[in-house]
Amino acid sequence: MSGFARRWAGVLLEGCLAAIVYFGVAAALTWPMVRAMDQLVVGGGEFGGWMWRVWWHFQEVNALMTTDLGWFDQVQQLVGFGRYPETGNILDVLLLSYPLDQMFGFPWHHNIKVLVILVGNGLFAYFLARAFTESKWVALAAGCLALSNPLVIQDINGTGLRQVLLWWLLLFPVVLRRAMRTTRIVDGIWVGVVFSLVATFYWFYGLFAAMFGVIAIGFWVGRVRPGWRRTIRWIWPAALVSVVALSLFLLPYFAAGQSDQMHSGMTDLPELSFFLSFPAYDTIASAPLRPSNYEENVLSSLRRVIVSAWPGDYVVNPFHGVSAFPSLVFFVGVLPGLFIRRARMWVATWALFWVGTMGPFLKLGADRDATD
Repeated sequence: MSGFARRWAGVLLEGCLAAIVYFGVAAALTWPMVRAMDQLVVGGGEFGGWMWRVWWHFQEVNALMTTDLGWFDQVQQLVGFGRYPETGNILDVLLLSYPLDQMFGFPWHHNIKVLVILVGNGLFAYFLARAFTESKWVALAAGCLALSNPLVIQDINGTGLRQVLLWWLLLFPVVLRRAMRTTRIVDGIWVGVVFSLVATFYWFYGLFAAMFGVIAIGFWVGRVRPGWRRTIRWIWPAALVSVVALSLFLLPYFAAGQSDQMHSGMTDLPELSFFLSFPAYDTIASAPLRPSNYEENVLSSLRRVIVSAWPGDYVVNPFHGVSAFPSLVFFVGVLPGLFIRRARMWVATWALFWVGTMGPFLKLGADRDATD
């Protein structure tokens, strides 16, 4: 066996062993689901609304398969399915939920999807950590954190599984770091591929990855001073791949509403309404989980902002009950990073996203929105 083959065999074995550990953690996190996969369904919160959306998309896919459209038109329609009743990306439904439903039915498809996503989160976080440390134990702990952090627990409970799928977001820093180190065209292509996966699985994670990329590249340029030739050499293929890949998923935007010259019948995507003034708190809080029209669909999506945002003192005040985890992260992870030179880029990233996660709650100690 060649050295290359031995290396990848070792990586595969390491990944399999880590996956076994993460399956155990995922089983414990969702217990007793694993012992009654055909009877219990993990989830809650918006469960009825999410299951209805998934069922709707299943009907759309089944209907599309009965048409005589060409492959490109079929792909375009699949992408367009994300405009209603779901607001955004549905690749997790198309690539995970639908095939699993065809093979196992309900509730198996939902429960298996939860386990696959959780184990995948652990594995991708493991290899992210291995890119920065030689310690397998540290990497194993990082995977456990990615698998069982409060965001994942909250969204599994709320049944918003596309937000739980962190695979590509965790892989993005790995390929970005490699591209900045080698400045090779092929590594720039990989940056574009992974970024496209991040964005097409969940637009907001794509935005987060872009923000992280700008911060990381800025620190890299300031520290290494690679020169514009080395910088452009890998950035242009990354940008080109991203633009080409994302263009397909942006077609519904280009073909939306009355400006649709192709007469595709697509309506304005709900995301376009995010540029309007933010609705009042009570308006969002009263939005139905099962929207019956376009306006309710937008408000139903915005309702998640109320659940996910937090006031600023959550990161320093440990007395927020189940939300005390950010305080632990701040004191154990962020604060020490201020005194470690190579960690300052990550601290800057954390600070920017900390401000962003407060959303309409951007007020110390707020319990509603900033207009209260």
